[in-house]
Amino acid sequence: MFVFNCKINFDEQLKYPKNELDKKKFKKSKLNKVIDSVADIKIDGDDDEQFDLFKPVECINCNTEIGVYDEKEELYHFFNVLASHS
Repeated sequence: MFVFNCKINFDEQLKYPKNELDKKKFKKSKLNKVIDSVADIKIDGDDDEQFDLFKPVECINCNTEIGVYDEKEELYHFFNVLASHS
């Protein structure tokens, strides 16, 4: 599957507690924006073990946040987006 008309915002980072993450029921409302700038990122070993880290995904036309990207799994999680075939 390919992703079109989307961009990953590498300037922000989102984190979500690992013990509460159910990938089948992934909800945008439960994500917490914790870091505004990549330059401010300081992640300890503890933080890495307790949280999953994501990058926000935005529409290239209107900059609406439409999902997140998991860099470890190389997987997109979209919220309320319909797929279409070209």
